[in-house]
Amino acid sequence: MPLIPVAVAASKAIRNATDDEPHQAQPLMAQATRKASVVERLCAGSNMSHWSEQHLDRMIKTNSVFQEHQDQLRRCWTDANNYGDVAAVAKVSRKKSWTGEAQHGR
Repeated sequence: MPLIPVAVAASKAIRNATDDEPHQAQPLMAQATRKASVVERLCAGSNMSHWSEQHLDRMIKTNSVFQEHQDQLRRCWTDANNYGDVAAVAKVSRKKSWTGEAQHGR
């Protein structure tokens, strides 16, 4: 009975020392997958339609994942906000003052 732990330890040591299958170094893709999924979830959701163009630019400027995928994010934002009409995007992204008048870079 006292030889069982010694036999188990020896068998584990032998198994770890000999390699049955060749290990090929493959790059880990977790980080790239995580970054892509962040962008996909953001584009799939409806919350991007609530962002102004200024907010989108700020997010791209401060977030490294957004910087890497900025073309895709801009396409998603445009699709979410204008439904194919460029003039509608300009209208949505204009800031309104509390009086309701549009502010033009004063």
